[in-house]
Amino acid sequence: FSQPPYPPPPVPYQVPYQFPPPPPSAGPFWAPTQPQPPPLPPVYGYGPPPPVPNLPPQHVPAEETSSRPNK
Repeated sequence: FSQPPYPPPPVPYQVPYQFPPPPPSAGPFWAPTQPQPPPLPPVYGYGPPPPVPNLPPQHVPAEETSSRPNK
């Protein structure tokens, strides 16, 4: 049987889905659209703890090791 070459069926979505451009003051596209409330002040027993500075690993103080008697 010889049939004329029919055009391929139309694709529902030929253009890949693109996320809408986020507003200027928005974070990543997965962030909630509603604005985040400001962080609560560090109150004792409430709210997140204050940020801890990145301290270096606690090695043995050199003074303690040097003061030990070498036997």
